[in-house]
Amino acid sequence: MSEGFLGDRLRVGGSITNLGSGLKYESEEEDLPTTIKGGAAYRMSKRVAFALDAAFPKDENAYVMGGAEYEMPIATDWSAAGRVGIFLGMIRWF
Repeated sequence: MSEGFLGDRLRVGGSITNLGSGLKYESEEEDLPTTIKGGAAYRMSKRVAFALDAAFPKDENAYVMGGAEYEMPIATDWSAAGRVGIFLGMIRWF
């Protein structure tokens, strides 16, 4: 992978889930719970990374989540990672 804007430190991504016409069973039909998600992770050093994600469900309020990771080498080819995350709250659209 070639180095980009911030080298190999910044990662971004996004997804759309449950995109489609809906579910139908006999005479009942339900819409799929479509959700758009986006996020970014920034590696501060070889051991520390931070992430921030946002989700935008179709019929609900959007929400934001954050997290951090610490990686510790324990052998030549092995490492252990500890992660913590937090739900930062709902985004209310007016």
